[in-house]
Amino acid sequence: MVRRGVGIDGRRSTGSSHWRPFGARPRRSVEGVSRESGGQLLRRHLVGLVQDNANPDNVGKVFLFQYGAKIFEFIQEKINPPTPEFDDMKPADPVYVFDFLEGCNFRLRMRREKGYITYDKSSFDEPSELAENDEAMEAIWRAQHSLTEFESADYYKSYDDLKKRFVSVTT
Repeated sequence: MVRRGVGIDGRRSTGSSHWRPFGARPRRSVEGVSRESGGQLLRRHLVGLVQDNANPDNVGKVFLFQYGAKIFEFIQEKINPPTPEFDDMKPADPVYVFDFLEGCNFRLRMRREKGYITYDKSSFDEPSELAENDEAMEAIWRAQHSLTEFESADYYKSYDDLKKRFVSVTT
């Protein structure tokens, strides 16, 4: 089980626990470049582990969590719930899952199906506060890691390096 944290979109790259993500801000430039190049867009968030039966020592710690499209779909569906299929169905209320006061824990369930890892059994809990008091919330907030390295131009290859690699691969 993971608690909320602050996050940013990530770069392209090649168990079961319960976590809560902290805030996300999509970066369209990274998303557009990744989609155009046919790569997988990965996002990164800081997450606080609430429950982990396989590694109980990790409970209460904040980790950098990288995820792809399927988990992003879960998040988007909770933030922007789909329109009900039938008129007599009540529409779901949108929930900003990253909020410290009204966000949701996410139950991450990984399983292998036909040789691939799938997360289709994962789900969100009902909205709740991140912690029971302000001191506990502040302790979680202070335990977060800096994500500025992922925003730095040094983290990414320069245009010239990418162009050189592209030309060497395509010719």
